[in-house]
Amino acid sequence: MATKPATEPGTESATSGFITRTAPHFDSVEEERIHRKQRLAATCRIFGQRVDEAAWRFITMDRACHVQLLAAAAGEPEVWPDELAQALRGTLGSSDFCWLSFQTLWDELMAQGTDFLD
Repeated sequence: MATKPATEPGTESATSGFITRTAPHFDSVEEERIHRKQRLAATCRIFGQRVDEAAWRFITMDRACHVQLLAAAAGEPEVWPDELAQALRGTLGSSDFCWLSFQTLWDELMAQGTDFLD
């Protein structure tokens, strides 16, 4: 079953250069359920198989988006060569590195107190 977007799913604004997306429209609850399940599976493929790894990847993606917006606001950002970006991902993006990085963050959070868990 294909989803039917209310309007064109991705249109680029000539003035901003950003792609704006509209929420998909579903004809049935079953179509929406399938869509949500597919998005969840895609998220697991993107962010990793372990919760700790996924949390760290989400945090670093959020930080990267923030840095990209700051760089764009400051002027023309420097574009890194693909080879360099792939090499960084190979080392800093490994599953074990992401898991270990989150463990460090978790330890810091727990040392500050567990109030955020309530």
